[in-house]
Amino acid sequence: MLYYLRVTVFILLVPASLCHAEIISSASVSSQGSFFNSAELVSDGMVPSESTRWTNDSNAYWLNQEGSEGVVFTIDYGQVFLLENVLLSVDNNDAYQLEYSVDNMDFVSFSNIQIVDGNILPTSSGGTGGMDVMSSNSSNAEYIANLDFSPVQMRYLRLYAIEGDTAYSVGEIQAFGTAVPEPNSFFALCALLVPAAMLRRRRRGHHVGRESE
Repeated sequence: MLYYLRVTVFILLVPASLCHAEIISSASVSSQGSFFNSAELVSDGMVPSESTRWTNDSNAYWLNQEGSEGVVFTIDYGQVFLLENVLLSVDNNDAYQLEYSVDNMDFVSFSNIQIVDGNILPTSSGGTGGMDVMSSNSSNAEYIANLDFSPVQMRYLRLYAIEGDTAYSVGEIQAFGTAVPEPNSFFALCALLVPAAMLRRRRRGHHVGRESE
């Protein structure tokens, strides 16, 4: 019995231990509030170059409308994933909140960008201003500590501005992780692999028995 329990545990751990986090393709993007350009731009796979003007055609941008009651972009990834990292392109000198959900109803804050984050200085400080790329991945050159988080299960991500110079812009939201198998898929896998493990164990036992004769 213990042997079959080990087989089941092994099957359960395979997705998490062997699958490498990849970029997750979005299924759809929804939005609220008033903004310029298309909401689809925030998850089209195109990351604007740093210092790109915040009103560029590659970005969805808006004025004022901070918080979860203002402009909000929600990305549906079509199924539940184990989210490990994110990469964002947002206007510099602003603060943004990132939240996740598995049901598109209850959202949990897990990562945020502060006004001082990023490496693009505003024009008021002698910099170029514009779009800034930031990542939660510590091995990425654009790593931002405030974005770092422990892996979470999610299907939806949403982003909105918290505070700043009242001029906000999002060029891209990218998520990285691995798919979480649905219960039916997991049990189907068990139904295939556990009997095979049982047969292998029986054959091994039979072979040992013959050698001992």
